[in-house]
Amino acid sequence: MAVQPQHDRRQFTVKTGTIFEDSPLPLEKWLMAMWLATNCKNGVSSWEIHRAIGVTQKTAWFMLHRVRYAMRDEHSGGKIGGEIEVDETFIGGKARSMHKDRKARAQAVGRNVGGKSVVLGILERGKTVRATVVEDRTKSSVQPVVKEHVDAGAATSIPMSTATLGAWMASTTTK
Repeated sequence: MAVQPQHDRRQFTVKTGTIFEDSPLPLEKWLMAMWLATNCKNGVSSWEIHRAIGVTQKTAWFMLHRVRYAMRDEHSGGKIGGEIEVDETFIGGKARSMHKDRKARAQAVGRNVGGKSVVLGILERGKTVRATVVEDRTKSSVQPVVKEHVDAGAATSIPMSTATLGAWMASTTTK
């Protein structure tokens, strides 16, 4: 005997099952809030939304939280696992483009990395990449970031050209 699905006979609308559910606001206001949240380079505050679309600040705060919740990436939360690659790079201006005095200071640091930021990249093969700025290339700076983002027991691949990371990989796992 086949079992018939039981419906609770609730009214179905376009808003049902979305971030707009249980909101008396029209979709036009929601869409304006979403447009503001996605197109403002430095983010948007609830006060800006309040002024722009004509709702109270409390309502704008609620809308902004719902929009941010909907925009979050399902891959950005939690730790990543599987096959992981970890590497770093230096981001900043080229020495040849610098003023003579600044160029001398930058080159005095060694390996011509003065004035550049160290960016650590963690790649889960075939899926996601996470990048973060770290203070320097030392084990004490890199290891906490890797432990924060990589699941224990993941197969981690670190280039041997990076001496500090290569030594760290040989001495420990991501437990």
